[in-house]
Amino acid sequence: MRATAALLLLLAGIATGMSAHAQELPRKVLILWDSSVTTRWRETFAHLMLEMPLNRLGYVVEPVDVAKPMPPVSVLDGARAIVAWLEADTVPDARAAFAFIDAASARGLRFVQIGDPAYLRGRDGRTNVALAEANRVFSRAGFRLAEDFVRLTFDVEVLNKEPALVEYERPLDRLLPPFPVWRPADSRTRSLLVLRRRGQPDTESHVIMIGPGGGLASFGYSHFYEPELRRRQWRIDPFAFLAEALGAGGGPVPDVTTIAGRRIFFSQIDGDGWRNVTEIEPWKRRRKLSSEVILDEVLRAYPDLPVTVAPVVADLHPDWCGSDETRSIARRMFALPNVEAGSHTWTHPLDWGFFDAPDVEAKERPFLRRYPGCRSEPSRIAALIDRIKRKFTDLRDEPDSGEEFDGQYGTIGSYNTPRSFAKRPFSIHAEIDEAAAYLTTLAPPGRGVPIVQWSGNTLPFEAVLAATRKAGLRNINGGDTRYDSEYDSVSYVAPIGRRVGAERQIYAAGSNENTYTDLWSDRYFGFRSLRETFERTGAPRRLVPVDLYYHIYSGEKEPALKALIGNVEWARSHELAPIRTSQYAAIAEGFYSARIVREGAGTWRILDRGALQTIRFDPPLDTDSVDLERSSGVIGFRNDAGALYVALDPAVAEAVVTLGGRAPAGRPSLRDSRWPVRGLQFTADGFTFETAGFGPGEMRWRAVPDADYVVTPAGGEPVAAKAGRDGTLQFVLPPVDGESVHVSVNGPVR
Repeated sequence: MRATAALLLLLAGIATGMSAHAQELPRKVLILWDSSVTTRWRETFAHLMLEMPLNRLGYVVEPVDVAKPMPPVSVLDGARAIVAWLEADTVPDARAAFAFIDAASARGLRFVQIGDPAYLRGRDGRTNVALAEANRVFSRAGFRLAEDFVRLTFDVEVLNKEPALVEYERPLDRLLPPFPVWRPADSRTRSLLVLRRRGQPDTESHVIMIGPGGGLASFGYSHFYEPELRRRQWRIDPFAFLAEALGAGGGPVPDVTTIAGRRIFFSQIDGDGWRNVTEIEPWKRRRKLSSEVILDEVLRAYPDLPVTVAPVVADLHPDWCGSDETRSIARRMFALPNVEAGSHTWTHPLDWGFFDAPDVEAKERPFLRRYPGCRSEPSRIAALIDRIKRKFTDLRDEPDSGEEFDGQYGTIGSYNTPRSFAKRPFSIHAEIDEAAAYLTTLAPPGRGVPIVQWSGNTLPFEAVLAATRKAGLRNINGGDTRYDSEYDSVSYVAPIGRRVGAERQIYAAGSNENTYTDLWSDRYFGFRSLRETFERTGAPRRLVPVDLYYHIYSGEKEPALKALIGNVEWARSHELAPIRTSQYAAIAEGFYSARIVREGAGTWRILDRGALQTIRFDPPLDTDSVDLERSSGVIGFRNDAGALYVALDPAVAEAVVTLGGRAPAGRPSLRDSRWPVRGLQFTADGFTFETAGFGPGEMRWRAVPDADYVVTPAGGEPVAAKAGRDGTLQFVLPPVDGESVHVSVNGPVR
């Protein structure tokens, strides 16, 4: 029987092109959290701070709620590690939570402890797990817990400290937090921070450690948090700490920041403010709408950058607040080659969670009197009058739900309503399917609407996400990534997305002008600070793509429009690869689906990657090149931003990447390109490929040094190009407005 099973496995490997020794790399990391302490996963430190560094290391995070029954051990299949970051010192069912950790650790999963080991104590305050039993599990990771606890720290001295790893963004405080006594349990365990009360050797505690099976960062030493200002910073270096604790680094990582060797650029506009009359002269006197200002001053002025424009249907539809003018602007926008049509829903929900209820119509009824109608020019005076009226109106028939709904369409913060328009009861089908269908009627034939951009608080619930997926639409928004002088921590860089039940929301890669303008109430120039986030998330590590995300109402005020155009100019002056927003969302989905199979030393097969076309290798590396002879489905590679980025061919479903080696003499490979490349083929006379993009088609290939080549785009004129002494063959294809073009490169020309 065993021989038969082995033969079947061998045959299966041959059938899929994989060797019998192939091993799929585990990409899942389970994080324990407690919904009885922090109600929503998205509000936990684990999501806000830890998930992004784990994503960058290539891991997909799966939250496990200890306030609910523990999942079956089968959830551990395909997992690399389990992380406990619980925001209290007890849990509802300590025995169950500890048993889950024990089972994971026994199966060889790495274990990372951040903060208190709350799973040792139940809500009754009793110790439910004996110290000896706990240390049996801790020792697998390489550390153990003693009975002592140091409460007074006025005389604590630092015996050992690795500043780069334990004071990453914030130095240790003069008065240190209390700490339990942790000790190494393995000779291979590395202590990063060791403390002790002066003259009391029994109090020596290794509060930050990395062991052979995981890592530890004791409470108060992993990060800093100031609750009143909600300010947070890392103390530990999350990238280095997690890489070592999880045994990561060096291996292939599905990368969402880069395509064809360049950092990705994409841009999306939410339709808020579509009907607002601009305040910018001379257009104000002509009562020009903000949407038309954006059309003329941004979309038409910069055809080299793709933008996804997502109106709210209620602003366009004749039965709601639309007009011939608002629909005409949408048609003119959608007709531009660089504009992709998106949907910002039908009625612009502000608080999505409000509608996750069985009888939404009855729940919303008390709020119906608050809806503002169809004013085309919301003003501060009107908003003030409305607030005064609400204050003195008898609202005794309105039940106090205990909820506030922030935001009013176009004038954020003026009204308390769960959505911006309410001429009919809320319907998921209307917000997703009907909205996309209506907006498609305004787009040129064949263009359609491929994506939904979440409105309001950008927190869709599971049923809405499921409806989006079933409608064949991508989704994006939320996250609000910032990394600048006001948000001075990498912890404000959001992860790729978030798990919502069985569905997944894709986050925007940057914040919009709302967070820079005090919810569109002040500092209308503030969006110019976005450039600092672009730069700080690009080096020394490339963390996210460049995402220029804003609202139509940026065309309402002159400082806002100037700030926006400054951000556009920044993007045009940098070496980026502009793509459509729906393409980025598809790439992000590919991150979650991708599978990586090790087929031998230095060789990996990449499967189920969807639209994701870049694999990254981080240092330390034995080589900085790809063995193109032993690889397949690889277009090229580039060393950039401290890593090796390997560009895969979208035309090849299963790519094989082998590091090392040298390219055969004369064999071309892509270094970087402004336009994505696919279908690379070699011919007797040179090579061919398909490409499409916006703006000039700048490309650099590795070729024969000092050799002459002829580049011919289909339907275009041949252009001579010469490789430099280092073998770089550089040429620029004429703009094609996003249309695909076949390119032939002949050479070397003798």
